[in-house]
Amino acid sequence: MTKKKGRSRFIFCCLAPAVILFTIFMLIPTIDVFRMSLYKWGGYTADKTFVGLDNFKTLLQSEKFYQAFQNSVLLIVIVTIVTFAMAIIFAAILTREKLKGQTFFRVVFYIPNILSVVVISAIFSAIYDPN
Repeated sequence: MTKKKGRSRFIFCCLAPAVILFTIFMLIPTIDVFRMSLYKWGGYTADKTFVGLDNFKTLLQSEKFYQAFQNSVLLIVIVTIVTFAMAIIFAAILTREKLKGQTFFRVVFYIPNILSVVVISAIFSAIYDPN
């Protein structure tokens, strides 16, 4: 029985940080945004008027919303498919045994992963520079 308790504690300790971070950074802001959507509020004043689901009713009656939603979904789908297809093609090409310049191309495709960290580090170094 103690082995089962130990395993349960281990699983709890592994899952707890992820659940806590998910709650802090995803669940609470989502609930807060939904709560704010129930008010008529400009964002800069303290005057809030509770309107309930009227904001959603107005949103669903707008043709611009449907067009924007359609464009967003289309963009997400197309970008995902094209990016995934190109990644598969490049991965297949770079895993071949006999390719001239294989190491060079692997480095070129890996540089953006490293570069983003370097750019973020440089930005925060400039922000926190006391001079």
